[in-house]
Amino acid sequence: MEDEPQVSGTVDVRATKLRLVTEEIGVGLCGAGTELSPDGSFAVVGVFRPVAKADNYTRLERIDLDTGERSVLIDEPDARFTPGPISPDNSQMVVTRESITDPAQAMELTLWLFDFSTGNMKQLVAEWDHWAAPQAWLPRGERLVVTADHRGRSPIFLIDISSGDVTQISTDDASYSNVLVSPDGNTLYALRSSYAFPAEAVRIDLQSGEVSALLGPVARPELPGRIEEISTTAADGAEVRAWLVLPKEGKAPHPMLLWVHGGPLGSWNSWSWRWNPMIMAARGYAVLLPDPAMST
Repeated sequence: MEDEPQVSGTVDVRATKLRLVTEEIGVGLCGAGTELSPDGSFAVVGVFRPVAKADNYTRLERIDLDTGERSVLIDEPDARFTPGPISPDNSQMVVTRESITDPAQAMELTLWLFDFSTGNMKQLVAEWDHWAAPQAWLPRGERLVVTADHRGRSPIFLIDISSGDVTQISTDDASYSNVLVSPDGNTLYALRSSYAFPAEAVRIDLQSGEVSALLGPVARPELPGRIEEISTTAADGAEVRAWLVLPKEGKAPHPMLLWVHGGPLGSWNSWSWRWNPMIMAARGYAVLLPDPAMST
């Protein structure tokens, strides 16, 4: 807009010739994940491998970025592996193992630690009943930052690599993603969202757990609904929790829309511009968003 301040600048960028190092893999790289080593000398990629009945699995390969040489790290036809963050000293890597499903068995997602020198793998937090998404290592390589769905939220957790102890860092009603660690290891930066607001950049103090919103381009939007958390007890005694979105305008009772998430391995816990209950709240509907059995 003409009445708004205009900011411009230049950046000096040295001309660089790009070199393709994955030509032989081709479409096998599509959506299978890539992780760059901290020293920039190699990358680990997930490579799709076709199998019978039009199915596939994912193996992990190491690519030397100087020579283009490829070597297979993990190859298990009964699982799909996704590369995770590589440790600061380039010695080990966190990987996510997803079991291949069938009509009788749901998918299982587990975290593993892969040692580059030996090729050995060790499962992390085997007894922790969460599907962890690895985000980053702390600078000394002793702890791992992860996020995981938890009772309608997705908090940040720290995993101690040696002991397996898990510490929850964030405790608010929000979901966190895209977590980065400051060079000194004292601060995290992440995106935070919930059904009350879209994703915003925040800073998290690792010692206190205090979360501070960073300056964003726009303020949080005014919403036509308010959010409550409710729960009930199923016939087998299990608790089923849900978010309930109620219109701010109009008088109760409101017509109610039951919105069941897909998967069912998932959770209603973060803002979506596509699946947004506030659209229905603006039209006078109450919207129930339960996390039923098999939700994460």
